[in-house]
Amino acid sequence: MYGINEGVTRMYKEELMTYKRVTTKLSREKGIVGELISVNALLFYTCAFFASRVIMLKMFMPFGLAFFISAYGLLGIRAAVATGFITAIGYISTFNGYLGFSHAVSLMLIMAIGLMIKKDDKFNIFRISACTFIINSLVNIFVYYKFISGSMIPYDILITLFESVIVVAFGFIFSYGVPVCFFKKNKKELTTEELVCMALIIAIAVAGTFDISYMGLSLKNIVAFTLALTCGFLEGATLGAAMGITLGLVSGIADTTMPFTIGVFGFCGLIAGVFKDFGKILASVAFILSAAILSFYTSTFADMQPLLIDSVVGTVIFLISPKRKLEKLVVFNNKVEYEKAETRSDLYLQRVNDVMASRLSMVSGALGGLSNVLEQSFTNQLSNKTDINAMVEQLADKVCFTCENRNTCWDSEIYHTSNSFIQLLSKVEKRGKISVQDIPDSLQKKCLRPHELTRQTNNVFEVFRINSRWRNKLANSRMVLAEQIRGVSSVVNTMVEEATNVIEIKNEKEIDIEDALRSEGLKFSEVFAVKSQKGRFEVIVYIDANDGNDVNVCNYTSVISKVLDRRLCTSNLSGAMVDNNIHQIKLVEEEKYTVKTAIAKLSRDEVSGDSYTFGDIGSGRYLVGLSDGMGSGAIASNESKATISLLEKFMEAGFDRDTAIKAINSVLILGDSDERFATIDMAILDLYNGIGEFVKIGAAPTYIKTSRGVEVLKSSSIPVGILDNVDFETNILEVRNGDMIIMVSDGVSDAKEDMKNDWVTKALSEYDSGNPKDVADYILKKAKSYVNEYDADDMTVIVSKVWKVI
Repeated sequence: MYGINEGVTRMYKEELMTYKRVTTKLSREKGIVGELISVNALLFYTCAFFASRVIMLKMFMPFGLAFFISAYGLLGIRAAVATGFITAIGYISTFNGYLGFSHAVSLMLIMAIGLMIKKDDKFNIFRISACTFIINSLVNIFVYYKFISGSMIPYDILITLFESVIVVAFGFIFSYGVPVCFFKKNKKELTTEELVCMALIIAIAVAGTFDISYMGLSLKNIVAFTLALTCGFLEGATLGAAMGITLGLVSGIADTTMPFTIGVFGFCGLIAGVFKDFGKILASVAFILSAAILSFYTSTFADMQPLLIDSVVGTVIFLISPKRKLEKLVVFNNKVEYEKAETRSDLYLQRVNDVMASRLSMVSGALGGLSNVLEQSFTNQLSNKTDINAMVEQLADKVCFTCENRNTCWDSEIYHTSNSFIQLLSKVEKRGKISVQDIPDSLQKKCLRPHELTRQTNNVFEVFRINSRWRNKLANSRMVLAEQIRGVSSVVNTMVEEATNVIEIKNEKEIDIEDALRSEGLKFSEVFAVKSQKGRFEVIVYIDANDGNDVNVCNYTSVISKVLDRRLCTSNLSGAMVDNNIHQIKLVEEEKYTVKTAIAKLSRDEVSGDSYTFGDIGSGRYLVGLSDGMGSGAIASNESKATISLLEKFMEAGFDRDTAIKAINSVLILGDSDERFATIDMAILDLYNGIGEFVKIGAAPTYIKTSRGVEVLKSSSIPVGILDNVDFETNILEVRNGDMIIMVSDGVSDAKEDMKNDWVTKALSEYDSGNPKDVADYILKKAKSYVNEYDADDMTVIVSKVWKVI
């Protein structure tokens, strides 16, 4: 059995391998045919044909051999042989006597030797270059000696060796340009070397048409004018001029018009690039006029007329050609590829953005689900049927299990006995402890163990009371954890919204910023500018560490602010090191408002029960908070400090105020003390639009002093830490330049008993000062004057003044 399976497997493998060999052979033959007759290959053969026809100084024809070297090293032996035959035909087509035929013979010999050289992709081009150098030198020396001069002098040898050097050099140059020019595969960006080599290939091919004309029209000039105009229009003045100069340089090799052609083609390409933003027609008119003007100053009318006609014909070809065809004609045009690469980059970023948003949404959903599970609370009251039944069973086990009257009470009179036990537990709940006299009369008459029953009832209920208290703490702990997890979920949701919102990347602004920095002589390595959905700019300038030692950030800020027409300032991350070699300057839009805060306080004991905070909490928001703990001294201080600390950390982390306040309330409820509470007086100011949000929970009034008078914000809610659910009051107001926000603790507002809060309003109206410190000191001084030193409560006054940035 094993032998049969092995034989079948071997037979199947043999058939499969045979099929593979046939398929591979057919596909290879199709690939060879496609490689030799494809559009790119035909263009390459055409350039090789015309390049071989270029004659330098009437004695050199190096470019055909150079094309063969690049073809042999890059395209394989079959394409190289096809290139060799076409190039040989190009040499012969010049009808230049022995010069063309000698190079054709050299090429045939090189091809023959190339077929015998062992193929090695790494060293192909080096081997064929060495072979070309030797054979071309020997053949030319032989032709000079045998057919031209009849003798050999050192000058002829040097000329021959010099041409062979040119052949090898251009062979390597073409090896850079040929793959990208004719056989490129989705190359996103071309290097400088590739651009130069491609321009040379095109210019040399154009120069090979030097003797082709019809009715006085020169094919060389028409193609050169068309390419110069196209490059200038598509790529700008720089590449247009570069292409024109290259065409003029190479195409003028074969005659004495090189300086003239360089000037005409280069200047025309420059003009086409300058006028490219005005459209094809205006750019073409400017191109023809520039050719006419330059021709008028550099040649006679007889020489100028054919050149002008050639420029007009080239311009007509440019005008009637679709832009897409022109972009394909200019093979080194990177604009389309750049736009495609940019589009691919945008799509990639969008995919990353979508994946990140999806993952964060799942995390947010999981956190929200966990929060909901933790919030499923349970009741801990005596009315809970499960708890009552459990205590009744415990009493029956401990008191009635060994009683002689057990069967009577729990069999025939079970309903009456259970109801009596429930009544007994209700009395314990109300009184805290019971005695024999509290036993219901119906149960007392028949119970044989009344003292044991009351003792066990008190014990069972006390255990229940302790368990209930710990279960309440556990429930509150779960609520705190649920609120915090919900807050984290909310923060993650905010991150998802920010991630999915479109952030506009301002590439044109980056270019403007870079140009402005260069004009001011400010060094940088890269500039990155974005515009958020709220319309606010953020700019990051990266600077090399070697250039960043003496950086004046103010200069960068001033220049970039002028470019964007926005007032910018440095962020907290500015000046940080990205790595060991790069500094960064991060600039954000400056807020329209700024706030200065001053404090005045008085402690009843060594430690004040009032705590406060103020400062920037990010995203252009400013927080002012005041908390008054219960009583005074260390206990009140701990409560208010815990409240302010948690409030500050939650708000800085991005939690919403509802989550922060609920978490603070739950933390205070979970404290060891039965009564632990604190007030919260909070103001959040948006420094971009001047909108203030005021939250008050059991706090003393807040006063807002404006040019129109004093406005009072009062609270009727109770402090946090008393009830499970906290209520708070919110006011949304717009603050203006010069407005003052005054927060006080109850020790200040209640200092004058007959006027209570009104005295602060009156004092603010009477005292006219724009200095927040002076105002705070004045209010505290007035409050101290109204109370006895020994009866005074902790006093705190916070004054925040709003200024509009000019």
